[in-house]
Amino acid sequence: MIVNNISKINESGGTFTADIDLLLRWKDPGLAFDVKTVGVDQQQFNGEEATAKLATLWTPQVKITNLAEKPLRQEDGLFLYADGRVVYNQRLTATFENKLELASFPFDTQALPIRLTSSSYSINKVIFGQDQSDIDFSGLSQRLQLSGWTPGNLEFVSSRFKGWDGNFYPQMEAQIMVKRNSASHIPGLFIPYSLILLLPTIVSLWVTTTDLEQRVSSWAGSILTLLALSFTLAIRYPILGPENIFYQIIWTGFGFQFLMLVITATVMNPALQSIFGDKYIIAELTNFLRWSLPLGLVIFLSRMVLLSMV
Repeated sequence: MIVNNISKINESGGTFTADIDLLLRWKDPGLAFDVKTVGVDQQQFNGEEATAKLATLWTPQVKITNLAEKPLRQEDGLFLYADGRVVYNQRLTATFENKLELASFPFDTQALPIRLTSSSYSINKVIFGQDQSDIDFSGLSQRLQLSGWTPGNLEFVSSRFKGWDGNFYPQMEAQIMVKRNSASHIPGLFIPYSLILLLPTIVSLWVTTTDLEQRVSSWAGSILTLLALSFTLAIRYPILGPENIFYQIIWTGFGFQFLMLVITATVMNPALQSIFGDKYIIAELTNFLRWSLPLGLVIFLSRMVLLSMV
């Protein structure tokens, strides 16, 4: 299989559109012919002639099972060799079904599948296989470009599935590996997110002239702003679920805000500071919190992001 082009990945619809060349080979001794009698060692059929000829032959009934709709374009080529070998080449432009895993968005790598099965013949009659020539033939076109994604390689996974009759049938999945270009998605979250948490942190821990009411108000405004950012995220990326790294970062931000509200209402509250010790202890505790809280948040978020990229 050669993937010539991927024109579109529809994340909300769970589909992608690709232009592929699919080559299938099998051997049917009944199709062998005498070279001297026929005059050639191979017979070639193209287009409608190939489709008509194929309808008269035994075939392994290989079908693409994750087609979302009728192919936009299909061209057939058929070669019959003197020793009974059959080579069927199909050029196809079609839309394929694919459920994207978006937990790591926008640091995700997707495997876009093209699923081949033979539901007419069990593994006792048909087995999918590849030799070195098939591997050399397969891959992604060097001209393949996809906006917002970086193409990787083409991988094949062989398996089988159990039919309604209890028999096992062969299946092979060609997986087009593509990695999302995350640069365009990161600033929209991380820049406002950093400002939402940074400014009230400075007001609470670094600006000594502010009173308790101003500190609490700064965190109340921060919570409302982060809530608005989460709504904006849901509107911009409606297909993302709560397991996504963006939402995990948002919920971590709410946790940090709650922690800072507690610290502001206790350690930074002049009416309660005597509980924690004299003014020297309070000064040391405040200096520790100024660095440890922001640093701890950065380390925790960095770990989350790095784990999502694995």
